Amino acid sequence: MRDELDTRWRDPQNRRQWTDAIARLCNQRLRPGAWQIEHPSDWNAPEQRDFTAMIGERDGVEISFKAESDLKSGLRIKADQAVFDATPQGLLADGRTIAAMILDEIEQE
Repeated sequence: MRDELDTRWRDPQNRRQWTDAIARLCNQRLRPGAWQIEHPSDWNAPEQRDFTAMIGERDGVEISFKAESDLKSGLRIKADQAVFDATPQGLLADGRTIAAMILDEIEQE
């Protein structure tokens, strides 16, 4: 399953669906504040701008990006004491709940 998720990340269209779903879920589940978006080094600036645009103009949300060498795919968002881990490791740790949310979001597109 992890290899399949890594493969999805390498495809630009699938990666965009994945990150758009994460942005929607962050808006629904995370409180305003400083959000640090940890990402693989191959996630480029235009994709980061698209992600920020997907979050939208939300009062009190300050987004920063940080490349993490241990990430090959997915995003990990830290907001105050909360962590939304949408990396393969995080998705597979609580596979039923988080993967179902992400897949539901992707299918809605």
